[in-house]
Amino acid sequence: MFIRSKPSWSSLSFWFTIFACFTRCVNGNGDSFSTKMTSYSVKTTIESRFAKTLVTIDFSNGRNCTALHGFTMQLPKNARVTSLDMDLTDGCKLSNTIAPEQDAQKTFDESYNTGRPAAILTASDATQYPVQVSLPPGGKTTVRIAYEELLQLQQHKVSFQVPLSPGLDVDFLSLDLTIDEPSSGVGNFDVDDIPKGEFEKTSSSARLGLQNVLQGDALPRLLHGSYVPEVIPPEGVVIGSEYCLMHLFNPETLVEESGEIPRNIVFVIDVSGSMTGQKLHDAKNAFSSVINTLTSNDVFAIHTFSDSGTEDSWGPAQATQDNKAKATNNFVVKLQTIGSTNLHGAYINGIDRVKNMQDGHGANSVPIVIILTDGQASSGIVDSREIAAAVRDRNSAVNAKIYALAFGIGADLSLLTAISLQNEGKAIPIIEGYGDSAEQIENFYQNELETIALSNIGIEFEGTDIEEQTRSFFSLLPAGTELVTRSMTKVSNPLQEPNLRIITSATSAKGKKIWTLEPGGLEEYSHGECGKSFAHKKITEVLEIREAARSLGDAFLEGLSDSSQVFFKSSNDSGMSLFDKSEAEALRLALHAGLVWPGLTALVTVEGPLCAGLYEDNSVCGTGDDAPSDGFHEYPEDSRYSNAAPSSPAYTPWMSALVALIGASFQLLL
Repeated sequence: MFIRSKPSWSSLSFWFTIFACFTRCVNGNGDSFSTKMTSYSVKTTIESRFAKTLVTIDFSNGRNCTALHGFTMQLPKNARVTSLDMDLTDGCKLSNTIAPEQDAQKTFDESYNTGRPAAILTASDATQYPVQVSLPPGGKTTVRIAYEELLQLQQHKVSFQVPLSPGLDVDFLSLDLTIDEPSSGVGNFDVDDIPKGEFEKTSSSARLGLQNVLQGDALPRLLHGSYVPEVIPPEGVVIGSEYCLMHLFNPETLVEESGEIPRNIVFVIDVSGSMTGQKLHDAKNAFSSVINTLTSNDVFAIHTFSDSGTEDSWGPAQATQDNKAKATNNFVVKLQTIGSTNLHGAYINGIDRVKNMQDGHGANSVPIVIILTDGQASSGIVDSREIAAAVRDRNSAVNAKIYALAFGIGADLSLLTAISLQNEGKAIPIIEGYGDSAEQIENFYQNELETIALSNIGIEFEGTDIEEQTRSFFSLLPAGTELVTRSMTKVSNPLQEPNLRIITSATSAKGKKIWTLEPGGLEEYSHGECGKSFAHKKITEVLEIREAARSLGDAFLEGLSDSSQVFFKSSNDSGMSLFDKSEAEALRLALHAGLVWPGLTALVTVEGPLCAGLYEDNSVCGTGDDAPSDGFHEYPEDSRYSNAAPSSPAYTPWMSALVALIGASFQLLL
């Protein structure tokens, strides 16, 4: 009979050494078998309310096969990626091409499946940008991602965000931020403090360098900052580049001179059953805060709705301190949920209420209806077109500015958008689930309605031939906010037009006002940012129309006050639906400007001439811990801190080998 001898300590030591080696090789902590991010560098330049950022990322792949590395970048909500390229240590360089999303994914898959280097960047929503990189074996791969963002003056400052952290371990991280406002100058520049490291700051720049950054360091995913531009002339300033004009308007001293416009405002709050719990709690907190900001010149009322258009109401009353306290303590905080969602009745009753307030409390006030709802119309009239037509008809004698807060994914954002656009307002999605819904509601009110400086603002370009432009009519201008209109012209140097004038007309608390700007002699704006910023804004406006057409179809056009919103340069074919026209126009603009847009376009790399024949013999690694699904982490739109959890390693061939070694070791011990 065969008798197995006991192993010696020297043989056990040998096997434990082998075990330790394989452990290091598999776990990805700096070994020769792993892929990792070694460097993450961010460089941001802000010029004339336009931010340009370059993110440079270095990867290493210690495997002997082409590996797939995936991660998700979180970018500011209004950012749009414009460039993606790769450099490899063997001299291969890959540039990018913009393509419809499905075409780009097909191109990337073909490269990866044959072991060649490649990268693709898509957009899953307004802030989440999944990146997949096909890394060839050995050496370093550098990926550069460039994006642009339109910034806006709101509440007397320009706020911005910078993607400071990738949310993953990285050996070296750096930031270089510079601000230049040639038309106004920079004041009160600031960025948030961070839990690790300190910024080197000047009056208009900030720099940071950190070694060995870990997920647990809780660096902000998006670094928040702001600055205050110097005051521009009351008639505004104009910026020009080739075939483009951009007019910035913000009469900063107007409220001091004329006073703010009083508001007749009706808050319409959904208390249907689906609002039970955190939603109603957030709504109570938010509207209590908003009501407390009203001034004694304002008149306000509160409606709740569910099965009926009005379940209960408070007011109207002058916004005195006593009345605001009564409204919040005796009404808002005691709201309870019941029943279904009668959107039609809620809109109609809100309009009727604000009309009565206009008749009884001064026609000089601006009438505003704000409706918050989390659901679809489910009682009363439920057909979207009937609801929109009834609202438009009832509001024709009042001209109330109708705003909507679409609370959560169950809200009918398409219908709310259509009604708001037809009635000179806005529809704002409120994203739930991240603990800041009340803050989102409060921010909306502060940015859009808190102190009204002007109403019914129209901006007209004269003396040049306009080909297409962004929205030039604005229903309200909050104090401390900047209005920007962008126009593409048929002449190459529009600032040289001798008769160029920009005329702005609006209603203030003291009546009609007109400003005229004659920009002769102004310097041109370099680098083409005017045209880029036009594309950013125009696509946003076109997709709002697409969203409205999703609910109303071509009927959305009926009663639309500003018909110029639906002029589409590329797709005025009468046989196309409004939805298809707007989607085609948005795609045209995105492709022409080279912008990645959620659901429309993606960037994918294309091999340069130095890459030919370099990677024909590469094998492809198994879809283990380098599979894109393991590297992707999604974050809420306003998430600020790294919360990426380490992905669970998938079962790979290297793990198979490790398991075999462990088994052999235990067999020796038996």
